[in-house]
Amino acid sequence: MGPRPHTLLCVAHTLTKANWATRAETQGGEILQLSARIRRDKLVLAAVRAALHLTEIVTTRESTDHGDSAVS
Repeated sequence: MGPRPHTLLCVAHTLTKANWATRAETQGGEILQLSARIRRDKLVLAAVRAALHLTEIVTTRESTDHGDSAVS
């Protein structure tokens, strides 16, 4: 894994230590879930781009094999 982004948790001064700890724990869990979704979405996007690239390669080769010069 590469470098991880820094995380800043903001809480109000009125929170007790127990409330602060609970809120920080909840926010930490939410951040981890969001990070996992972002990683998953990036992998899906990379897979879609790779599939598109492969489709373009096949289309270009088929056009070249058939002598079609209209495909660029």
